[in-house]
Amino acid sequence: VLLMGLPLFLTNFIIGGIVSNSISRTIPVWIETAELASYSIEDDILNFIAQRKASILSTLVHAPVRDLHVMTRITNWLVFDGIKRSDSVSDMDTAIEDCKVSVSEGVQCPQYTPERFPCSCLWECQEESSSAWGCQEFNASHSRYLQRQSFVVQKLDADPVNGNRKSCPSFPELSYSPETTLWWRNISDFPGSEKGPTAASGYSTLYDRVVVSSACSIFNFPVYNYATSLGREKHFLGGWISFEDDGLFAGWDGCNYVHRDLSGFSSSFENGATLIDPDLCPDGKFGYDPRCRSWYARGKQKYKNETIPVHVTAPYKFASNNRIASSITSVIANPRTGEYVGQVLLDYIALGLKNSIELLNEPLSFLIT
Repeated sequence: VLLMGLPLFLTNFIIGGIVSNSISRTIPVWIETAELASYSIEDDILNFIAQRKASILSTLVHAPVRDLHVMTRITNWLVFDGIKRSDSVSDMDTAIEDCKVSVSEGVQCPQYTPERFPCSCLWECQEESSSAWGCQEFNASHSRYLQRQSFVVQKLDADPVNGNRKSCPSFPELSYSPETTLWWRNISDFPGSEKGPTAASGYSTLYDRVVVSSACSIFNFPVYNYATSLGREKHFLGGWISFEDDGLFAGWDGCNYVHRDLSGFSSSFENGATLIDPDLCPDGKFGYDPRCRSWYARGKQKYKNETIPVHVTAPYKFASNNRIASSITSVIANPRTGEYVGQVLLDYIALGLKNSIELLNEPLSFLIT
């Protein structure tokens, strides 16, 4: 029996060894194939998620880009006399000079009142950007006639002939605190004002620039108001124009009126202002200058180095109120010579980007601009 069973045992043993050896060689191949297939599936899923996110971001940025295009076209027409402007100057206000002592002391500015800076409930300002006293109810069915643009521009070290300002030799004797800054207040006192509004045009003097900027209310208010009129979500936080020669910052931001606190902005290496232009915004100098902000500097650099006219920022902390939002800029450039004159800025709410991305339940997200 033993002799009869031994060949059968040996045969099974040999077959088992051959099968085991074959399996031991085949299983790693199977595992490697499965890993490659898993990587491929994961790569496909990540690509699908990235495409979905890109589609969502493209949709959400479409409206701000469209609005910026309208603003930029009209601004360039106004600056370079492409359309005729009326002989009057649209009403503008500024509270930065009036409020600089209050900013220095950390108290509410007494000149910042609901009568001077109204906030109608019909404007539907964003809750986090509403005025200090909240919105107001007006008797009139429409209160948009109360909307006024604001302007901010520093007076210290400005050229008395044209208002240009490229450096700050008065620092650190002045501008070492909000109350030691100095700001232009009355448009009739601006360099170049002797020509009057009828003759004002272009951008050769501060008066020309602010008069042209005042006419930009023809798009700033409609862009701000149209979402409310159509019952849509408002993405627009504010529209501004900034000029290279003097740092004039003029525009409209609803109930925010953030310009009143901008004397409290201090240039530093940390916020990047001193790195952008140490002569114009040295470390420790107070007073906001758009030319020393990253949105302006990068937009200018893109245009000058790559002839790219539009710059979209990632969400960042605003200098005026520490809000996290985004900006899109487009250059103001002479169509004949290509000379860089300034930028149009549109601030918009970035919360929609964050909320829409989170709907995909994918924690790994990057926004590259």
